[in-house]
Amino acid sequence: MNYIKEMALKISSYIISTLHAVAAIFVWLEMTFVSCSLPGKTFFDSFTCLNTCSPGMQVGMIISLSYLFSDMILAKIAFGPGKSFNETVFHHMIGLIGLVSALFIGRIVAVIAICILITEISTIFLNNRHILKELDLI
Repeated sequence: MNYIKEMALKISSYIISTLHAVAAIFVWLEMTFVSCSLPGKTFFDSFTCLNTCSPGMQVGMIISLSYLFSDMILAKIAFGPGKSFNETVFHHMIGLIGLVSALFIGRIVAVIAICILITEISTIFLNNRHILKELDLI
């Protein structure tokens, strides 16, 4: 693969990853403040909401699971073996373990899985660091 195509693949991977991180943050906010099966209740004022996994939360978790799997495959193609790929796999495995356990258990662990989505905030900064390294700006 020539250098231009390789760089385009890496940059597109970073852009898609950053878009997912931003979307995950908004989904996390929606799940935390709105998504409860009891009308007018949130995780902050109802233990029932805290202890259950609503259908909205399950959909958000399944979408994130599909992204994490596909991004691990794309990272293998874009980065090949090495530090960037290992960082990506480690980052995604943490999310996968939390999300899968939350979907199977379906109780308070769902809130923990939502907290794992907070780690997506760091993705934006990590991607910017990788892009600046690729462009030899740092």
